[in-house]
Amino acid sequence: MQTVKRFAVLVLVVGLMFVVAPRNALAAVGDGVPILYYDFENNTTRTTFENLVEQAINSGSDALTRTGASITYVAGAGTFNGGAADGQAITGSSWDTATADPGTATTDYYQFVVNTTGFSQLSISFDNQASATGPARVGILYSTDGSTFTATTTSLTGNGVFTSSTFDLTAISAIDNQSSVTIRIYAYAGDATDRTGRSTFSYSGTFRIDNLTVTAKTMTASQTLLNYPNIGLSIKSGTAYTPTYTNFIVNSPATATLASELILSGASSAVAVGATMTTGTYALTNNGTLTVNGTLATGAGITNNGTLAVNGTLQINNGGVISGTAPTYASTSTLKYTCACTYGRSTEWSATSGAGYPANVQISNSTTLNYPNGSTAARSISGNLTIDSGSALYMDYGNPIPGVSNPLTVAGNLVLNGSMSLGNASGGDLYLGGNWSNSGSFDPNSRAVFFNGSSAQALTGATIFDYLTLDNSSGLTLNNNATVNQTLALTSGDINTGANTLTHSGTCSGSGDVVGNVARSDIGATTRCFGNQFNTVTVSSGSVPNLTVNLAKNTPSGFTNAIKRTYSFSPDSSSLSATVRLHYLDADLNGNTDTGLNVWHKESGTWTNLERTGNVDTTNKWVEKSGVTSFSPFTLSSNSTPTSAGLISFKAKLTPKHLVKVKWETGTETTLLGFNVYRQTVGAKKWVKVNANLIAAKNPGGISGAKYSFTDKTAKSGKSYRYKLQVVGSGGGSEWSDVIKIAVP
Repeated sequence: MQTVKRFAVLVLVVGLMFVVAPRNALAAVGDGVPILYYDFENNTTRTTFENLVEQAINSGSDALTRTGASITYVAGAGTFNGGAADGQAITGSSWDTATADPGTATTDYYQFVVNTTGFSQLSISFDNQASATGPARVGILYSTDGSTFTATTTSLTGNGVFTSSTFDLTAISAIDNQSSVTIRIYAYAGDATDRTGRSTFSYSGTFRIDNLTVTAKTMTASQTLLNYPNIGLSIKSGTAYTPTYTNFIVNSPATATLASELILSGASSAVAVGATMTTGTYALTNNGTLTVNGTLATGAGITNNGTLAVNGTLQINNGGVISGTAPTYASTSTLKYTCACTYGRSTEWSATSGAGYPANVQISNSTTLNYPNGSTAARSISGNLTIDSGSALYMDYGNPIPGVSNPLTVAGNLVLNGSMSLGNASGGDLYLGGNWSNSGSFDPNSRAVFFNGSSAQALTGATIFDYLTLDNSSGLTLNNNATVNQTLALTSGDINTGANTLTHSGTCSGSGDVVGNVARSDIGATTRCFGNQFNTVTVSSGSVPNLTVNLAKNTPSGFTNAIKRTYSFSPDSSSLSATVRLHYLDADLNGNTDTGLNVWHKESGTWTNLERTGNVDTTNKWVEKSGVTSFSPFTLSSNSTPTSAGLISFKAKLTPKHLVKVKWETGTETTLLGFNVYRQTVGAKKWVKVNANLIAAKNPGGISGAKYSFTDKTAKSGKSYRYKLQVVGSGGGSEWSDVIKIAVP
């Protein structure tokens, strides 16, 4: 018997392939998991011989038989209790005298039967020893019908000492998945070369074998593997022994469950896509390279002293923990916490790049993640953070210790169906590169959330923030209401609320805007901002409990030559006077001159120029008006009269013949019928229409504009004239352009 090796106990299902090699074994088990094992001794004293099957996955095997002589027993390939007693092995004499391989003609052999149902790619291994005059060669024959045998190959026997022999039958598909395969182990004298260092062959020479094992690389049906620790093979000089395998491969769609500790040392251990390896409560040590393309689930310690490459899912169940070298994660991988307990984040998530930097993280199964676990360091993930219902991630776990003062960065989406809190010290913020989805509980904890993605972001689910920073030129869209209690920092990009409302009660910073609705309930003598820091309202008299300001980045209806901004104020009180400051950008000017901008207000359907208080701040881009008592749509314009035709330009120039040519262009003609050109001689009061008939719109009712010109052939030399354009609407009304002046030489 060999008493120095122990195999991992595994429960596996269809399609599992193993490449297994135990360390410190006297007999090489070959590349595979054992499906049949003989140790030729009892399990009580380990010193009594028994020719019985020790363990088999399938039924159908029995004691070994001997053809050509009888079976006896002798000391085996290992010792028990540190050498105090010998194990047992099977032995016999009267072996074939042939010098060349007799193959299927041999009449001297051990024989047994193995049921390979559910397995393929087989190997046979055993410890063997010949006496000095015993056979020098050993070989294997196989048969699937018990009568017709096929030879494979031979190897040298152990010369006076035990040696390990493995016969690789993996290429012989005929013996795969068979209910009965008969195996013969035969031995013969061998030629002169074979007998180098041996005595002359004698018929009385002996040949013994121990630890006979049949292994398989691939499983093709659901099976439960052999439980070696339960039969005492964990004994090594009276102490427990954990086996080391080189490579361990789980193929899809198999599930492998360990029932003993396991050490991996090879460079090619893997869990394939669609496959699962579960350690249960048994420790796994990786000293080589383990690649997880499927799922690796642990309920005990995984000690990684080599490379643990996660391309699929690394799942930490109750009792699980990762130590040693941090895993590496592919962009599609998931780190999943499922312990139904409070778990202290560890090596598996410990960095902002490289090893320990997960892609996607999911917290499930009523699991609470103690995010700091004694550390205040920054951490990141390159993908999505998902917190399922009933689960939680607390950046302030153990408050006030340790006081997380560095941020968590999530490059992908946050899906919050459970609970989450930010850090409990300055800097314990959240940086989010993707979308925010919240149907759970969020505690901002006086920390900031930074939306800093490189593409447009969205917020779904009503959420209360303390500090919110937008640093994304592509903007943030609110699909639900949101609240900001402290600073709203629009460093880059706009927040678009749509029909939803951003409720704010703090300060503003940055250059961006809230396009849509901003509501406040703290309006008074203190200046309050609405989205941009230069959109403000200061109440000078009266009171207004609540005020909502809506910003639309387009020209107002009926005022298409205003800037591309419309501000709508909705106070819940009409008894107040306030100073209103409105923000603009150069891109909004729409042909207006910033230094000439005034505040315009629409009341009872008519736009009125309120002018402005003080000068335009062309650096910070705002215009202010004090004493405002009526609140409805506002805009800014440097034009003297609003138009609905979207008049982009109106100008005059002289032709080579000193005639006056008037030219204009519209941006839209949705309510337009046509135009009339009017002229006034400088110094006179009367305006004269100079076109005989209405100049018809080129695109009446259309959203696109057109270009026009009219030549005044009645203008006289030596005169100066003023011109203006009457814009006639399809509803019968009309508007006027600005006045332009030209002199005729």
